[in-house]
Amino acid sequence: MSRRLFSPPILVALAAIAAFLPSLGNGFVNLDDGWYLLTNPHFKGWTLENIKWMFTPWPRGGHYAPLTWMSFGLDWSLWGMRPMGYHLTSNLLHAGGAVAFYFVGLRLFEDARTPKPDAAAFLAALLFAVHPLRVESVAWASERRDVLSGLLYLLTIHFYLRRRLAASLACYAASLLSKSMGMTLPFALILLDFYPLARLPASPRGWVRPPERAVWLEKLPFLALAAAIAAVTVKLQVASGAAWPVEKLSAVWRVGVACYGLMFYLAKTALPLGLVPLYPMPSRIEDMAPVLALSILGGVCATALCALRAKRSPALLTVWAFYAVSLAPVSGLAQIGPQIAADRYSYIPCLGWALLLGWGVSRLPRNGAWAAGGLWILLLAGLTWRQTGIWRDSETLWTATAASYPRHAPSRLFLGNIMDGQGRADEARGYYLEALSLEPGYGAAHNNLANLLVRLDRGEEALGHYEAALRASPGHQAVHYNWGVALLRLGRRGEAAEHFRQELGLAPDHEPSLRGLEAALRDTRGRTSSQEKENRGKRGFPR
Repeated sequence: MSRRLFSPPILVALAAIAAFLPSLGNGFVNLDDGWYLLTNPHFKGWTLENIKWMFTPWPRGGHYAPLTWMSFGLDWSLWGMRPMGYHLTSNLLHAGGAVAFYFVGLRLFEDARTPKPDAAAFLAALLFAVHPLRVESVAWASERRDVLSGLLYLLTIHFYLRRRLAASLACYAASLLSKSMGMTLPFALILLDFYPLARLPASPRGWVRPPERAVWLEKLPFLALAAAIAAVTVKLQVASGAAWPVEKLSAVWRVGVACYGLMFYLAKTALPLGLVPLYPMPSRIEDMAPVLALSILGGVCATALCALRAKRSPALLTVWAFYAVSLAPVSGLAQIGPQIAADRYSYIPCLGWALLLGWGVSRLPRNGAWAAGGLWILLLAGLTWRQTGIWRDSETLWTATAASYPRHAPSRLFLGNIMDGQGRADEARGYYLEALSLEPGYGAAHNNLANLLVRLDRGEEALGHYEAALRASPGHQAVHYNWGVALLRLGRRGEAAEHFRQELGLAPDHEPSLRGLEAALRDTRGRTSSQEKENRGKRGFPR
């Protein structure tokens, strides 16, 4: 019984839970938790209406994650809106993912004929479980997507390695319905077929023989699922305004940003210090030209080194290729959102580095391996414990971020939001202006400052900030609505109506915009014109 209690999977799960224990005392934060959970009635219980909403693609947020919403619905049924329950579920999902990773690693190390596969898998799973880069995915309630999709992603590989393809495909579908991050998994499976599974030869000449053709053909269902979720995700990201058009970030700069990400997560894996919730893209990407050039050089050199050592160290090339392929959807090649990097993006891509590091430590002399590995794990767990505490509430999160990065504009924005919510208008305005002094083109800061000015009856002053916000994020839904409200309060009904219409073009069921449009179109007798009623009927708006 005692041996079973101290088995590697149990120890991995306990380590994961212990490292993130402070999160159980954390609350929700003002980084998506507000509109995602606190003010959202649609996830509260598995009613037929709510489930329909969960499985309907909505532009806001840019993600299609119905199973994540269902997990939140279960949380609400169990805990109401007590944050502890939501954090407990995320912790357990992460612990489950770490255990699944142990079994995946064990099978891969056995296939690679590693001398001590159990020790290597144990160390790799511990590294993944307690690394500070995991904090954003686990301690941030809204980012449930990562831990749920990550667990299902690892189960997909687990069943694939055991040739249970139906179970693997089912887990993959569930993973994609939790978050689309796993859309590159078919390519990861192909990499594993080369090494360590040896189901595909290195020479392309052998790829068309009947056994190898079967290996390629079995990937078709996985590719079909990946293509479907990729299409939905792209549509939502474009509709939400999160996707950057080519005019805003050219192809050359995108390559630089992608290579920067490759170097960034590698560096943070080795030295996980100075972690913050948002690493903002500079308003002038040209200012980062030297750093991006070095990143491209680093990416090319790393790829060349891995390719040159492929025969002697096939594991190194496999890990590097898995890392680059898995990171591709969030690497900047298709730039999404205002960040140049985010800790949560490392959740799946850095699995390979954990395996490589676990293998390396396990090859040390036995006493040295456990001493070095144990010390390293304890150090990482301590950093994770501290980083998790930073997410206790909005003020601790952004105060710590601002202290670590004096020129970090998003921290000023969110501190401004906190002050605004507490009715401290002057302090809120100061933080918004500070954010804009650091990033003059920061659309969210312009929008929130404008909202504050409208509430202070300084509507004319607010209009310029709404215009700047739309220049920064042309497809941003909330700006058109907010601008329309400001114009309505100024009595400029025709202009207000136009902004409400544009908002409804982005989100046809946005009730506040429907009400705003109706108010803007009332004539002097307080009635909506018959022509507009007819137009609304044609557009499918409720009468």
